[in-house]
Amino acid sequence: MNTGKSLIRNCKIDFDIDSLESGGSVLVGDIPVGQTKTVSVNLRVSESKIGSVEGKASVSYEDEFSDCFTKSANLSTVIEKKVIEQDIENKKEEKKNPLWWAFALGGALLGGIIGCAVPLIVYSNKQRKEDEKRL
Repeated sequence: MNTGKSLIRNCKIDFDIDSLESGGSVLVGDIPVGQTKTVSVNLRVSESKIGSVEGKASVSYEDEFSDCFTKSANLSTVIEKKVIEQDIENKKEEKKNPLWWAFALGGALLGGIIGCAVPLIVYSNKQRKEDEKRL
């Protein structure tokens, strides 16, 4: 963010963090007065490092008179072991019910019994009422 009264030129960001690689400097470019630029940075973790990591990020830029300035900030993070998606998918597959066909057959059988019983009950009630009228 440029909160000053002059243009910021050749703004770039350098990272010096143990076990994290940025692939070099990230060029932000020129930032006009009163404006903000967003920068996306990908940091690659070395496979051997797990745990707390500390380092610095340095922002360097030039003003309109070609005077160079550098600001640094301390950074820290925690690196954890990567969760493998294959393990998650295997757990989901294990939770599936292997007897799904038994439940489907039981549901169809229950539905058939109810479907036959209701009309039979209605018909027998009608017959009983007609028999009572005849007597």
